[in-house]
Amino acid sequence: MRVGVDTGGTFTDLVAEVEGGIRVSKVASTPDDPGWAVMEGLRALGLEGLEVVHGTTVATNSLLERRGARVLFVTNDGFEDIAVIGRQDRAGLYDLAPVRAAPLHVAAVGSSGDIGAVAREVRAEAIAICLLDAYRDPGAEEKLAAAVEGLGLPVSISSRVLCEFREFERASTTLADAFVRPVVSRYLRALALRIAPGTLSVMLSGGGVASAERAAASPVGTVLSGPAGGVLGAAAAARRAGAGGAISFDMGGTSTDVAVVAEGLRTSTTGVIGGVPIAIAAVEVLTVGAGGGSIAHLDDGGALAVGPRSAGADPGPACYARGGKDATVTDAHVVLGHLRGLLAGELRLDAAASDRVVASLGEHLGMATRTTAKAILDVADAAMERPIRRLTVERGVDPGGMTLVAFGGAGGLHACRVATSLGIGRVLLPVAPGLLSAIGMLGAPHRAEASRTILRAAHSAVPPEVADVAASLAREAETRLASEGGAASVVISFDMRFLGQSHEIAVTAGDDVLARFREEHARRYGFVLELPVEIVTVRAVAEGTRRPVELPALRTGGPDAASALASRRPTSLSEHTPVYERERLLAGMTIEGPAIIEELSATALVLRGWVAQVLAAGDLMLSRDS
Repeated sequence: MRVGVDTGGTFTDLVAEVEGGIRVSKVASTPDDPGWAVMEGLRALGLEGLEVVHGTTVATNSLLERRGARVLFVTNDGFEDIAVIGRQDRAGLYDLAPVRAAPLHVAAVGSSGDIGAVAREVRAEAIAICLLDAYRDPGAEEKLAAAVEGLGLPVSISSRVLCEFREFERASTTLADAFVRPVVSRYLRALALRIAPGTLSVMLSGGGVASAERAAASPVGTVLSGPAGGVLGAAAAARRAGAGGAISFDMGGTSTDVAVVAEGLRTSTTGVIGGVPIAIAAVEVLTVGAGGGSIAHLDDGGALAVGPRSAGADPGPACYARGGKDATVTDAHVVLGHLRGLLAGELRLDAAASDRVVASLGEHLGMATRTTAKAILDVADAAMERPIRRLTVERGVDPGGMTLVAFGGAGGLHACRVATSLGIGRVLLPVAPGLLSAIGMLGAPHRAEASRTILRAAHSAVPPEVADVAASLAREAETRLASEGGAASVVISFDMRFLGQSHEIAVTAGDDVLARFREEHARRYGFVLELPVEIVTVRAVAEGTRRPVELPALRTGGPDAASALASRRPTSLSEHTPVYERERLLAGMTIEGPAIIEELSATALVLRGWVAQVLAAGDLMLSRDS
């Protein structure tokens, strides 16, 4: 039996495959010891002796909070400042006083220096080695790693972490690997012991899973672990509903993650976590600090802002009655009557506390309490729309023809609002939306990747030496999966560009690969160049057998959803807003907005002008009434 576990900022979600469907559990996260919440959830499910597929935020939080190892950086003599100088690009083009993220290492030393003496002097806890030409010949790095082995410190070398050119990105990624390695290794070892005799697998940023041992050996590969599971779950839900092109919209307690799902998952090697470039292939996800627990406040100019600071799981929003003193997005929903409880009523919300903190913020704005609550939601919506526009409109894609797959504990509360603003006409609320990331992890295959920069010109066909490198990388990726069930498929791709360009486009290997590169270049940029094509990097991805989660078909009912009506209450939507229990809905039922749909893992708002239809497996398809 497999259990998917997604650790979020507020809740830890668990979904187990059982005969005839799934069994779920949702417990409060324990930031000081994330494994404690995992075990609490497993005990609540009454399960043991199973395979746990875990999406972990340990590496991510380590980078964001700068709580990791004291790293000694070893590189070529004279290049010790490479990770500090970085690139000349600026995140804020018009920022007159930009502040760059602090480097991850405590000291740097040339490869001919006394590495041991420097390591002892700075009390190093890990070593990162990155030599300029290691992507061509890793031999020098391997010798250095062997030479420092006697220091008893974990060592990350760039030719193993990222065998690609661009020394700054390779150095940054290697430093990140060394920085998070001790904390991730300790966490995974301790959790593996806790769940024994069961086994532990870890969600990777690229959309697959790895054994705990392999993940601990290359922990930088887990920095986008949780969001990748959500995108996989959204893709599966979109396929199940026949939605075609979709936008993954995951709104949790701390942040919102957005991705585009169309003809497979988009991956990128240009991710940045906490100001640190991470050049490993990862599912392309944009994150904004706006979630249910995001705190509303006044910015330096006195305007209303939401996030990125969050109330988290402890103390949480004021309505949790655990000492929260700030107004959050969740509190705004409580004030407007959208929420009365969470976890199917197990967590009762203190409406008076929400009124108090939102009213206090409103006094500073000169606005009434309910007006302030609506403004908080408007600001949060605007923040969440921006990454969707970046992934669609700014790339020449019309989001209006796509489906917004909304999930996470708060996704359904904002989906219709965000979709309306973006001109999107369909919203999909999957089964157990607050647990979809964990469901996505259940269906993820074991996966291993290998890459190498080669820089070879291809005039009319792929050169034979490139094919040889591809075959070697395929064997390397398959070997990594040998102890995890083996590879069911291997996909080769090339990062390609016209000779002289600075950036590449990834194209899957196969017939007419050069022509397909030109077509993709024309589609993205509107032109092609009469120049040779350069194959920059070869990538191999090996995957085990996919195990999609099978959801049972719902019993069919008529269109009338009256049997699922639980109550009516005054909200900002209407004076007598109907509230439906999702567990009582049958396939074929329809609900016209305004309405509220409640369930264990989430609450959804169906706005006026929208109609929700229950699909065969229990997913809800919301459409705007034309």
